[in-house]
Amino acid sequence: MSERVVFRATGPLDAIDATTRATLMSRASSRDADLSGRTASIIRDVRARGDDALRDMALRFDNASLQSLEVPREQWLSSLK
Repeated sequence: MSERVVFRATGPLDAIDATTRATLMSRASSRDADLSGRTASIIRDVRARGDDALRDMALRFDNASLQSLEVPREQWLSSLK
């Protein structure tokens, strides 16, 4: 079984230490078959149901009920400062 790692960060990306940033940005593939299967299932669901699947997953994983999937430009620009 693989170890589950949870990252939570707020604020500008350049405020995150280099080790955490490298881990967050890593595109390394996983050898965990269970993880690969769950990921494939999520991708299939999004391809089949689109935005409805994303809203359902936001509620399931983040307990967030989304009205919109788009982040307003002002908000993402200010997060980059």
